[in-house]
Amino acid sequence: MDEGMFYYWKNVLENDEDIELKINDYVVHLAIVNQGNGNFINEWICCDTFNKLKSLVGYVILPSVQITRALLRHGDNSLCFDIMHYDETLDMLVNINNDLKLIEEYKKWYEKLEECVDYQYFNEMKSLTDKISDIVDYREGLLVEIELYEDIKSVDLELIDAYEKDGMIDILEDTFNFSISEIKNIFNNIDKNQFLLKRIIPILDNLNMI
Repeated sequence: MDEGMFYYWKNVLENDEDIELKINDYVVHLAIVNQGNGNFINEWICCDTFNKLKSLVGYVILPSVQITRALLRHGDNSLCFDIMHYDETLDMLVNINNDLKLIEEYKKWYEKLEECVDYQYFNEMKSLTDKISDIVDYREGLLVEIELYEDIKSVDLELIDAYEKDGMIDILEDTFNFSISEIKNIFNNIDKNQFLLKRIIPILDNLNMI
């Protein structure tokens, strides 16, 4: 993993920096929800290089998911959204409850991520994060959703499809303050509208997690 990217994301997280979205940026959605108390993390983040995407998954998402699971199993309802090195994450997992299954899962996830050496491995990385989302059992009291998109336009189809399946198109329309046809038009032409391009991530941040 690129050590320089560790400090990039550390600065972003510590300073709560807004990353300006560009049309070809990768887009990441991370949601972690404690079903017991309703606490949640809901973040939409853009990355303008594959290296930034990979390091976001490795330094932030994998540690946050697995440490949150370990805390919950230990009776602590805290949610983790932080940046950590590989060894630091392992040490914390051992110190929380030394759950060997969680530790081995994390090692395998990180190893698989390391195999994704460049942008040609995007689908492999997406397959990994999809699998992680599925592995976290809602019966643990935790919902985890990790979604990777190649660009902002690819968010459109999956987002609308998810809301349609759940019969919640009206909520999507209320959040965007546009009809569904207008929302589709926004995504289709977002490269021609710099104002909406800058506004789209804050709008996504306000969406309900479904």
